[in-house]
Amino acid sequence: NGSLDCIVIDGSSVTNGIREISIRNMSINGSSKTAGATVKVQYAYECIFQNVNLEYCITGFDIGSGTNSITINNAVIVPNLSGSLYGIYWHCPIDGSTRSDVLTLDNVVVDGQWSNATCLLWSGFCNTMVASHLRLLHASYGLRVINPAPSSGTYYPQFLNAFDLECEG
Repeated sequence: NGSLDCIVIDGSSVTNGIREISIRNMSINGSSKTAGATVKVQYAYECIFQNVNLEYCITGFDIGSGTNSITINNAVIVPNLSGSLYGIYWHCPIDGSTRSDVLTLDNVVVDGQWSNATCLLWSGFCNTMVASHLRLLHASYGLRVINPAPSSGTYYPQFLNAFDLECEG
């Protein structure tokens, strides 16, 4: 679909966001993508993405403001196009206006295949990432955690619990 986001889960126009979205057993080959996310999620709660394969993506998962309890389980994400940015981009503003809580990654492989992408970028007011059996492979950065400029002393990434984490670049 060129430069647009493929799948958008956006509860910003719904009071208290949207809840309990589940996507299972899905593969997307984005070999014609030039921008945008394969899956974009914001203002959503208790979402599960299970048995998902995203290949040739610019950004595999774009998880933004107002999310809570997002789970990615049994997934392979391959941001290997020449313009690829991120396998998983979890972000919020640093002004405290919105936040995101609890991203769970279980049995997830992000393989940049030596692209200039970042496997997982965690940025801004996002709290509590739980990762088990996470592989971040062959990219410019495996895991990058940033407090973007201007840095905030209050609203920044917090709380990582990782079991069996491999970063290789």
